Amino acid sequence: MLETSLFVATLATLGMLSPGPDFFLIIRNAARYQRSAAMMTSLGVILGVATHMAYCVAGLAVLITT
Repeated sequence: MLETSLFVATLATLGMLSPGPDFFLIIRNAARYQRSAAMMTSLGVILGVATHMAYCVAGLAVLITT
């Protein structure tokens, strides 16, 4: 079970690293505003994606073990 959970977490992390709408939002804020705005946008994206990833991994772990 631990191996499967780590595998899913690794795949989710790799998916998170690929550029998408979040990347372009951060780039736009970095170009338009001060650096702190881009940093806060990055922090918000990271926290949101990490929360979503944690719930997905936990849900898959429950499905796999039952």
